[in-house]
Amino acid sequence: MHKAFTLIELLVVIAIIGILAGFIIVYMSGASDAANDTRRKADINQLAKAVMIWKTNNPDTLFPVDIDGCNIGDDCTDIFGSASVLRDPNGSYYTYTSADGTDFTITSGLSNDNDYSFDSTTGRYIESAPITTINGT
Repeated sequence: MHKAFTLIELLVVIAIIGILAGFIIVYMSGASDAANDTRRKADINQLAKAVMIWKTNNPDTLFPVDIDGCNIGDDCTDIFGSASVLRDPNGSYYTYTSADGTDFTITSGLSNDNDYSFDSTTGRYIESAPITTINGT
């Protein structure tokens, strides 16, 4: 007599392994989003420090005014230059906004569709739901 597994036993083991693999894949996608959000928060922290250093080196100059917001690394060249490496993990730009040149805000979108920003007026980092208008933008 040969000792071997039956076809049913093999199929049950393969099904169990498949279910466990499915749980792991779902869990890992959440970990990836958390890691990307952590990088975005660290990047915004570093960008805010860079603006503060720029202001220290240029004490008599106001922050560049951009009411609508500009993309850091694309069209915000006054402080940040044209470094194209200044993007979040998904390739989107971080946004710099300054209404009057005395304060500024740097913003990025998180994985949960909330905005994360640094506001120089308060010196605080804020996570909030994105502001939408009637047309949804």
